[in-house]
Order: sequence, then structure tokens, then C-alpha cells
Amino acid sequence: QLALRVDELTERLNQLAEAQRDMAEKMSKLIDAQMQLEDSLAKLLGRMKTTEERIEWIFSSIGFTIEDKSLKALPELLKREGITVEGNLIRRYYKIGDEYNQLNIYGWGRKDGEKILILGEIKTRASKKEINEFIKLADKVKKSEGNPNVFLVFVAYDYRPEIEEYLKEKGIKYFWSYEIS
Repeated sequence: QLALRVDELTERLNQLAEAQRDMAEKMSKLIDAQMQLEDSLAKLLGRMKTTEERIEWIFSSIGFTIEDKSLKALPELLKREGITVEGNLIRRYYKIGDEYNQLNIYGWGRKDGEKILILGEIKTRASKKEINEFIKLADKVKKSEGNPNVFLVFVAYDYRPEIEEYLKEKGIKYFWSYEIS
């Protein structure tokens, strides 16, 4: 009977050893699958980064195109507002403190015989945050220029209705990119 018991225990140990080998093999396959998944995820993230960079480049290209066209077309559009641009409107980096800030539209003009500073921002799609940042920058530039009268202008490819209202509230003249042709 003891021999029978030992044989049963031996059989059970063999079964446990076999189950352990099966479990180890399955675990190894799971580890391999996870590594493949991680590799695939890394490749996908790399592709997403490339796609993101391309989309940013496309938006930048659209923005630069709107900027270039705006700088040429705005003097004519500003005439409708009673403003005569003196010289050229330019894109300018303006140093305030230790920082350089880009102004998409910078120039001088006259309205009702009075000299005015023309400052503007150009975006693909305007947001309240961008408008507020522009207003802060324009205030700093105005102070730095000796507090002249300032005419603020915004050009964008798209304005949501609440953004149009916000620009009106802030007294900022805005143009749609299609007006800049």
C-alpha cells in the first residue's frame, strides 16, 4: 500500500511538473506577445509623432501664407477704416525685457490726421486665449513706443461666433483670410 501511495504521489508530481512546464511556456508566449505589442505601440507612437509634425507644418504653412498675404493686402483693407498705412506693414520680433515676442503685423499709419501704431495677430483659428495674449503684448508694445494711439487688427482663417463677439467687445478689427486675396 505504501508503494501504491508513492506511485500516486509520483504521478501527481509528474502532473504538477507538466502543468508547471505548460504554465512557463504560456508565460513565455505572453511575454513575447507583450514585447511585440510594445514594439508595435512604439512604432505607432513614432508614426503619430510624424503625423503630428506634418499637421503642424501644414498649419504653419497655412499661417505663413495668410501672414504674407495679409501684410500686402491690409493697407488696402485698412483704408476702409480710414487708415492710411505709412511705409510697409511688417512681421517683427519685439524685445520686451529679455524676451523677443513676435508681432505678425507691425507698422504705422494715420487716421484722421493722427499718427497711429498698427499691431496685429494672424492665426489659422483664433481663440480667446490667443486674443488675450495678443492684447497683453500690444499693451507692452504700446508703452514701449511711447503710448501712441493703437489700432489692433486680427486676421484668421476661421472665427467661431463667440470669438467674433469677443473681438468686437475688445475693440479689435478682424478680417477673414478670404478677404486677404
